[in-house]
Amino acid sequence: DLVLVEVEGTYRAMLEALLTGDRRALLRLTHSARRQLVPDPLLPLPADEAGQYIFCRPTRPLLRTQEDEITYLVVCEAAGERAEQVFTLRRDRDGVWRIIP
Repeated sequence: DLVLVEVEGTYRAMLEALLTGDRRALLRLTHSARRQLVPDPLLPLPADEAGQYIFCRPTRPLLRTQEDEITYLVVCEAAGERAEQVFTLRRDRDGVWRIIP
C-alpha cells in the first residue's frame, strides 16, 4: 500500500514541476484519466505563490474513497498561521499512484 514517504515524494515532485513549469514532469505525475486537465503551456507559479508551498506537507490519509484512491491532508504552517488542503492520489492502470487534480 502507499506509504507517506511516497506521498511526500509525489507531492514535492508535483511542486517542482509547478514551480518550473515542467509540463512533461507534471503529466507523468498526473493520473491518465486527468492528464487533459494539465494546462498547455504550463506556466511556472509566480514567486509569491510558490513561496507559500515550501511550508506545506502531506500528513495523513483523510479518506479512502475507493480501493485505489486516497485523499491526504496537506498542512501548510508558517508565521503562526495554518492552512489545510487536500491531495488525492489514485492508482493508475500501470499500478503507479498518481495525482488526481
